[in-house]
Amino acid sequence: MTPEESITPIKANLSEVLNPEIIHNVILKEKRPLHVYWGTAPTGNSHCGYFVPMVKIAELLHAGYCIKILLADKHAHIDSLAPLEVTKHRCEY
Repeated sequence: MTPEESITPIKANLSEVLNPEIIHNVILKEKRPLHVYWGTAPTGNSHCGYFVPMVKIAELLHAGYCIKILLADKHAHIDSLAPLEVTKHRCEY
């Protein structure tokens, strides 16, 4: 996949891309893979809403991007006031 082609998965099916000039600079000028960060606080049970970001993450992995995923269990515990044990199981699931 060429650097120009690797930009396509980022923009696919998104209504907005913030700071596209940074993305172009990293991929086309610095010629290095983009590092992507996605985080979520699992305040409830897993559901089909997670499917959309997982598809995007799969597309970016296929394009050669480095992905970091954060499951913010402590943040979820504070937000939902669920017992920490329940939040821990949500993250493991």
